[in-house]
Amino acid sequence: MDDGYKSPTGYYFCTESFSTSDILVLLDMLQTKFDLDCSVHKTTNGPRIYIKKSSVTHFNSLVRDEIITQFQYKLHHH
Repeated sequence: MDDGYKSPTGYYFCTESFSTSDILVLLDMLQTKFDLDCSVHKTTNGPRIYIKKSSVTHFNSLVRDEIITQFQYKLHHH
């Protein structure tokens, strides 16, 4: 819950410590199993998974009940 953040339009998962192949497996799972529109963004520290604006509402519905109170601020509120 702690290794990610919201951007003005979507969400980033801080995946810089994962291998490229592991990131691609995770990306595929997010897309196929959870129907999320996401991509990989390169940063100076390594690749991060990005949940696009088009999937913010769907992502919130998937995780809202699983996020502890202290981290609810990380969710976009619509």
